[in-house]
Amino acid sequence: MDPEVELMVPRRIAEGRAVVRAVRTGRTVLINLELLNQAQGQRLVDFVAGGVAALVGQTQRLGPLVLLAAPGWVRLVELQGGEAAASEEP
Repeated sequence: MDPEVELMVPRRIAEGRAVVRAVRTGRTVLINLELLNQAQGQRLVDFVAGGVAALVGQTQRLGPLVLLAAPGWVRLVELQGGEAAASEEP
């Protein structure tokens, strides 16, 4: 289990493979899509979401241009009104 979060700012769709590999090895990745156009960003999100789901991991959109990809054992917690609400994901 790796407690670090990797930050990735992809310039090409092909960089999605690195995200899936990172999740496969137990790392969490925060992806900033600002350098991709909308179509490229959506293709990368679709690829990463499919690859991570196949690994029984999870993805979460954090904003229009930010995606979090994490192994299934990572507990995602959303703060609502100052209180933590656990994600419904296992």
